[in-house]
Amino acid sequence: MISQLEKGREVSFNEIQKGDLVFFGTKRAYHVGMYISDKNEAPKIIHCVSNGVKVDAFTEEKHWKPSKVYKFKRFHKIEKK
Repeated sequence: MISQLEKGREVSFNEIQKGDLVFFGTKRAYHVGMYISDKNEAPKIIHCVSNGVKVDAFTEEKHWKPSKVYKFKRFHKIEKK
């Protein structure tokens, strides 16, 4: 996960797009998920949990407060439609 943090382009929550990685942590990242929603959909992430893979709603109350999200990173090119 360290090399993922060193690569890519950091984006803000307002810029987050499908395929961006969401790193969770406070002083360092301890978990990562992928944002999987389009702009017109309810925000969701996919991530690994102890018993497999899970899709969760990505809500302010539950996830992206500054106390929980370490960084948002983009590793892909966004195609304009």
